[in-house]
Amino acid sequence: MAGTDGLDITLFRALTLVARQLTVVVEHRLHAEAGISLPEFEILSALAAAPDRRARAGALGQMLAWEKSRISHQVGRMERKGLIERFNCADDLRGTWVGLTDAGADAIASATPAYDAAIRAQLGKLAATDGGVSLAREVLGIGAHVYPNSCQVEVALLIASLDRVDKGTLAEHARPEPMST
Repeated sequence: MAGTDGLDITLFRALTLVARQLTVVVEHRLHAEAGISLPEFEILSALAAAPDRRARAGALGQMLAWEKSRISHQVGRMERKGLIERFNCADDLRGTWVGLTDAGADAIASATPAYDAAIRAQLGKLAATDGGVSLAREVLGIGAHVYPNSCQVEVALLIASLDRVDKGTLAEHARPEPMST
């Protein structure tokens, strides 16, 4: 099918295929070594980096580019597991805060090495080259063109990481700071 598609369709399919392949590898490693899923890791990571280890549910959705219903369902599952807690916003009774529990903090602390190792095993050699930096900038450029208002904090962190690589101040294979609000 890709042979008859235009280059734009082929590029999209290639990007989504590689993203799925990498996601499966990371997901398996997280489950095996830390007992959590990648979506759980993403939420825990965002909360761990947030002021007071909490964020509004809507802000989490914006940070992760997830729909409201996906955030709601995932937060519900994680709350039942004791990883996070929900509570009402004192300033706006319609708003809901999501906070990291001690169990959630322990989970993200044990999951981060597995997450990092899975990614390094797959992308470490490419990341150590100038091609890796160029590719990262190209991919971020695609995202900025496609959906410019999505995940702005995370994009800014990634760009700052790439800038440090260009200046030679980022340690080899260093991971950017987790997502924050």
